[in-house]
Parts: sequence; C-alpha cells; structure tokens
Amino acid sequence: MSQRSVALLLTPILPLPGGSGPALRAWDWLIELGQTHRVHVLLAGGLETELPADYPAEAVWPLPDAAARPALWRRAAGWLLPPLCLLSRSVVADWRTAREGDGLVRALAQLATEPVARVVVFRVYLHDLALVATRGLADACVELDMDDLESRTRFSVAGSLWRMGRPGEALRCAATALQYALLERRLRGPYRTLWLAAAGDERHLRTCLAPHIAMRPNRIAIPPLSRGPQPSAQGTLRLLFVGTLSYAPNEE
Repeated sequence: MSQRSVALLLTPILPLPGGSGPALRAWDWLIELGQTHRVHVLLAGGLETELPADYPAEAVWPLPDAAARPALWRRAAGWLLPPLCLLSRSVVADWRTAREGDGLVRALAQLATEPVARVVVFRVYLHDLALVATRGLADACVELDMDDLESRTRFSVAGSLWRMGRPGEALRCAATALQYALLERRLRGPYRTLWLAAAGDERHLRTCLAPHIAMRPNRIAIPPLSRGPQPSAQGTLRLLFVGTLSYAPNEE
C-alpha cells in the first residue's frame, strides 16, 4: 500500500472535467490533492454516473442521506423568518445535515485507520457535514472552498427571477440569501483557510470561519486554438453561449 497520507474532498457534486462549473472546480481540487495524497471523495449525494476507469481518486463514497432536503414546513419557516437559521440550520432550504448512522459516519469508520493529512470542504452548506468528517482529525489541515459568496450569488439569482416575472421564487431565494448572509458572519469552524473564487468577494466577507482568506480563481485547461468555420460572405454573426441554463442569471 502507498505510504502517502489521505486527503478527503467533501463535495456536493462529483468532480468531473466535462461537467458544470462547480464540477470543474471540484475536479481542479481533486487533481491538485492527488499530486501528493491518496484522495477519497466524500460525495454529498448519490453517485448518478459511472466513474471512468482511470478516475484519479482512490475511492468515492456516495452519501445519499446527506442530500435530503429539509421538510417543507422547515423551509417555509426559514423563508418567513430568515433569522431562525441562527437557531437551527435545518430551516435553510439546501443546507446539508449529518445524522448519526448515515453514510458519512459509516465511511469515516472505514477510514479510521488511515492517516488523514488534509480535508477540503467544497461549499459552505456542507459545514455541518464537515464538522462530523473532521471530528478527531486534529492534525489534519482543514480548508473551506466557498467558491462564491452564497449570499451575494443568491441575491443575484433572486434579482434575475424577479425580472423574469417569477416573484414567488425570487422572494424565497432572497430569504435564503439573507440566511446565508447571517451564517457567513456567525459560523465558526475548524478551517485554516477559506478560499474564494473572485477577489472582489473578499471585501464583502466578514467571517469567523477561518483566520485566513485566500483567492483561488476558477480555471480550466484550454486546448490550442483551431481555425473554426469562417463567417459567410454576407457577414453572418455567430454566438456560442456556454452556461448552465438551470441557473437563473444564465437563463435571463
């Protein structure tokens, strides 16, 4: 067996090079961690696709129990009274919780004998799962990749939904954004470093989550440019839009 220590990547989405923006960012983490560690991916949800034969992780642990959404009455309470999130994060619409006996606890039990040197938590709404995953890992370097500030992103999504004539969705999204704004300020965690994708977001973040905030820009390896089809003689213009259309600002 390799003597390299283990790194845990806790993510809500399977890291893949050809997936969505979050999947690409998680893939970037997977490749970096794999250069110095044996990587175990803790996937907060089910594994919905078959892994490639050369997938660069030693193991992928699906955690379907962690993907369950809060009951509708809890979400409704959180939308009506956003500050309730400070008493119980179970009212936040997409927050992930860890229950004793669920898949995360079973996965950690099988990893108990492995030397874990590094833990990367991808997205702040996995914070409660991270608290369980890092229990007893006092020597591990634990980092949180927030990517975007959830509060600012969701306020932006709420604005797009409102302009597209979907006021109900917009108001619910704005309430969730307010919850994240409160949690980003109040949460405390075991993290040494908090990573953000955009340098401008640092100015808007006042947090107790980590002592250090650093930038990790989104990046992708771009193949060499090839000469594509030329415009017709009539000067036809072509536009290629690349984006996930389930994301309201892209849809707008």
